[in-house]
Amino acid sequence: MPRQAVIGDILGNKKAKILSVQTSEVEKANPNNKWSIDLKGRIESKFIFTTLKSDVVLSFTAGQYSYVALPVERARKERIG
Repeated sequence: MPRQAVIGDILGNKKAKILSVQTSEVEKANPNNKWSIDLKGRIESKFIFTTLKSDVVLSFTAGQYSYVALPVERARKERIG
């Protein structure tokens, strides 16, 4: 099932277990972003990841990382036997 990632800004303490987040102001202002979702709320830190967007990747260097909220969890490895 496809899921949409939301690029966001973390408000307040970035090391808390529950984070206050909102849709990134940079993403809302991006004219190429056709499907921008304006969200604001709280989310568990296990659903926040970092990513590099294509506009900040240059040869042999990278710009600023962005925070992304993904509704996914790591699969648990099951032991057989």
